[in-house]
Amino acid sequence: AETYTPRVTLVPPSFHLEKDCPYLSPLCDQPLIRGGLPISFNVTVLNGLGVLGRVTDLQWASDSSLVVEAQYPVTLWPFAGAFAVRIRASPDASIGVHTGKLWVRVDSNEKTCSDASSDGRWVAWEISVEIAAKPDKRKRLLWDASHSLTYPPSFSPRDNLNQNADLLDWNGDLPYTNFRGLFRRLRSRGYHIDVWYEDLSCINLDEYGALLLVDAEDIYSQDEIQAVHAGGTSLFIVADWADAALREQARFFDDNTQVAWEPAVGGANVVELNKVLKPFDVALGGGAWEGALPQAFGAGSRFESGSVIARAPVGSYVVKTRLEK
Repeated sequence: AETYTPRVTLVPPSFHLEKDCPYLSPLCDQPLIRGGLPISFNVTVLNGLGVLGRVTDLQWASDSSLVVEAQYPVTLWPFAGAFAVRIRASPDASIGVHTGKLWVRVDSNEKTCSDASSDGRWVAWEISVEIAAKPDKRKRLLWDASHSLTYPPSFSPRDNLNQNADLLDWNGDLPYTNFRGLFRRLRSRGYHIDVWYEDLSCINLDEYGALLLVDAEDIYSQDEIQAVHAGGTSLFIVADWADAALREQARFFDDNTQVAWEPAVGGANVVELNKVLKPFDVALGGGAWEGALPQAFGAGSRFESGSVIARAPVGSYVVKTRLEK
């Protein structure tokens, strides 16, 4: 009969950002930069030492260029669990690929099915990450992900109304999901994109050439609006449709909750975006417009399920085209 040797397995078995792409995408799509924002992810632990176990200690062994933080203690039951890891490059990190090992201590007081002792194990998890110099401010972009709503828990209808396969926006408006194409195009032009999931007043916007507000659906606080305009950072806004009648048509009865669901907003929260745009004397008009774009945008380019510009100051550059509502 085949004999099982109790062991602890980590998934993924290693973390080599510079060579395990696209398996580790989107984490591997761009290098870490000196003093930049960290990357965060979960590591799964398969515990063969017993039904109930715990991650009791984590030790990072490498030079000071990489700062690795991890969450513990973590309970593993039954036979598995996960812990969070965050990696960032220190401000004085040297340029190049840096390697190290995160030692994970897993303890279990129970016997395994083979009656072997299971007092605990240290498991090494190899990490290698490329660190690059901080790009010029003009090449650094900040993607606001904190105002993107997904289903669940909120009812966010799909962005493109011409796509009838699914009513709900499951993925959220992130550079790794709905806007993967935009993210890859920006990367191909040498831009570094940081994704921010917290309040916009909690980050130094002066370090970025532009702030990207893409299909924002949540509310912007007054502190956030002040922070956006305090440093003079450029704004890049993508606004989807916003139409009260279409929101009403998207209302449906959810069999799971036995409640009629109605969208909180349309594809984007135009009311909140107009608060952000007010100091520029710019306003979006809402609606759900579509039509062909001028040839300068490329053959076959279309404007689909979006809001239009209702007001802009004298001297602005505004693209005009014939659209249908």
